[in-house]
Amino acid sequence: MKKILILAALCSALIVSVFGGTTASAATAKEDDYNAYIVATGVECLTEYYTQIGDGNATVTFDLQWRSESGYFGVVAGDSKKLGKLSEMTDYMLFGDGVVSSKTLDNKTDIFEVGYTYRVKFDAKNGAWTTPFTDLEPWAAPYVDKKGICESADSFANVLTVANSFTSSNTVGLACYTKDEKSATAVIDNLVITNNSGKYEYVRNMFSGLSTIKDGRMKTLATNALSGEKSTLGETYIQKSWLCNVRFIAENGEILSSQKVSGYGTATAPVAPAKEGYTFKCWNKSPTGIITDSVFYPIYEEKTIEPDESSSVPDSTKESTDFSSSVSSVDSGKTSSGGCGGGVASVSVLSVAAVAASIAIWRKRRK
Repeated sequence: MKKILILAALCSALIVSVFGGTTASAATAKEDDYNAYIVATGVECLTEYYTQIGDGNATVTFDLQWRSESGYFGVVAGDSKKLGKLSEMTDYMLFGDGVVSSKTLDNKTDIFEVGYTYRVKFDAKNGAWTTPFTDLEPWAAPYVDKKGICESADSFANVLTVANSFTSSNTVGLACYTKDEKSATAVIDNLVITNNSGKYEYVRNMFSGLSTIKDGRMKTLATNALSGEKSTLGETYIQKSWLCNVRFIAENGEILSSQKVSGYGTATAPVAPAKEGYTFKCWNKSPTGIITDSVFYPIYEEKTIEPDESSSVPDSTKESTDFSSSVSSVDSGKTSSGGCGGGVASVSVLSVAAVAASIAIWRKRRK
């Protein structure tokens, strides 16, 4: 009986190996992925989401998943005692319909675009403040501070260095601001704040699972931007009520990954299964900015193989090769274009026959 089971297993493995196709790992379930919302409403509302750092030297990295068309969004730094009142704050850059900033900027273009990862560097020690720009002067781009959310870290590009106003600072953060009654909202994810060497992390909040808005000693301050008085019209929170079901599926129907992603969020793509004779090109759509239940599947392109003239079959063996090919074609019948070829059917038939013969022998021995 053991011999029969072993033979059957070998036959099954042979069938799978001949069929080829894609190979995939077991499906992975990822913990629920949320986003953080920074919201300012009403007239002259300023909502700051920040942390306190000893010397004010820090690098802030975050994904900007979505922004409202109204209001302003940007970065803030400086003395924690002066936060909340624009006339007393020394360093802020807020972009929207124009620029509200403590800086004198030649470029008035809104630099914070949805779908990008930003890296903002605050350098109080060297009197410089680095922030991403899209349109740069030739002298203004020694660093890389902007990339697509799904791109690798070496894809960062476009940087502008601006002299800061402070000689000392103990806060860095992000902010939304409204000059009128229209609200301002920014949706962020994957917030990381480190020292400028990147060796020490002050904050790492992926806003997933059991994360809270205060992780990493993050604080929220909502004020009237003119008076500096505290306001109830601004807030920050993690959105957990709007979740989209996301699945990544292989060509054979196997679920590679199942996730719940917050609205406007980015799904984490698994490694695409290998496919013999093909290379993985991309997923069928972008995994960023998800707003509804979504299914992703891999797109492959056929590998191009240059013909090798040295490997041509000699004339003396061509006849026997043609004969064996004709036998295989008789056994296999027609195959669909792009399929596994005639060998699949013939091997499958032989495998089943071998199993059947083994069972017959076993039964005969039992009798």
